Amino acid sequence: MSFVSRFDEFHEQAAAAIGLSDFGPNDYQAPLRILLDDLDASARFSPEGAQIGAGTIIGKLVGRLFTEQGFKTYPQFAAARIEKPIIIIGMPRTGTTALQRIMAADPAIQALDLWLGSMPMPRPPRETWENNPVFQGVRAGLDQMLGLNPRIKDIHPLFPEQPDECRAALDQTFWATSLAQTMSAPNYGEWCLAADATYAYERYHQILRLIAGGDKRRWLLKNPDHIWALDALLTAFPDACIVQTHRDLAISMPSVCSLSYEVSRLYAPDKSRLQHGDETRIWMRALEKAEAVRSTADPARFFDLHNDEIQADPVGAVERIYAHFGMPVDDGARHAWHARIQDDPRSSHGVHRYNLQDWGLTAAGVWAEAKTYHKRYVALCQERNIK
Repeated sequence: MSFVSRFDEFHEQAAAAIGLSDFGPNDYQAPLRILLDDLDASARFSPEGAQIGAGTIIGKLVGRLFTEQGFKTYPQFAAARIEKPIIIIGMPRTGTTALQRIMAADPAIQALDLWLGSMPMPRPPRETWENNPVFQGVRAGLDQMLGLNPRIKDIHPLFPEQPDECRAALDQTFWATSLAQTMSAPNYGEWCLAADATYAYERYHQILRLIAGGDKRRWLLKNPDHIWALDALLTAFPDACIVQTHRDLAISMPSVCSLSYEVSRLYAPDKSRLQHGDETRIWMRALEKAEAVRSTADPARFFDLHNDEIQADPVGAVERIYAHFGMPVDDGARHAWHARIQDDPRSSHGVHRYNLQDWGLTAAGVWAEAKTYHKRYVALCQERNIK
């Protein structure tokens, strides 16, 4: 049975799983149909992979149902303001996760923890999380995924209780670039790159208000996928403070390929590395699209940071971000940052490497597809004396 023919069935299974029926505005339905149609046309799922794929779709719909119920239950948070959020963007594997997890240690900051991004609700007290059935469900699902392919954990450690990417919340809108990459849906990926994602970011803004639950601390957010729709991001958060991380594409691209490939093998174990490398090249066009948006935006809203700077002096890098955006730094924040680094050495030191040739790519080739971004990258390296 095809994926697209199961559109209604997926909704029915999601509703039965959670006992809710209101999926909210139907703006997600056309994108979902595009994804399902492309899965039928492009994916080479194994029988087990098809089951996992169906479960993935149903899981996103369950998250949507849960969120809609939260909107109804807590209408008092709908009008809250999110002011001057710090939003980390940039290619995957450029230090975004390390930077986010260090910065999130600041007690004056609130961040999007993975489990709340997956199943949004007003943030409960931290000491109650372990006994929360929703937290337990998210952790069980994550453990199941990592059990199917433990290499994912080696490349990008995932913890339900730690800050992670915005995509967990964005996915329920089915503007979901990660699904395009991991589920081998290149036509859907092209749609994501070209689409007006404003509807997705408007809902995401609403989700953050729900999760904050009246908490007025400054938000810290992170998602490499934001470079695919930087225009929509800036529309939803007009006073956002954007931190863009950078790294030589000859180093970051094979790592991007490797991470998304390991997830894609959950669905299609026999997918070739060359096919996956070709599909992953869309990231260069996403970089170029983001450059076009930046060219018309206020430069003061952006702060550029090379991955080497994060590794060499993570606390110094964070302090420079705060200084650029006029944010005060106190001893409590510095102590928390240093403690975070000591507790998790991988916050500032990556260990995963792959060669471009493994994916049928070359350094000259990837840079040729990101010519405008290349100019920014070279200028940054020259300014910061990075080789």
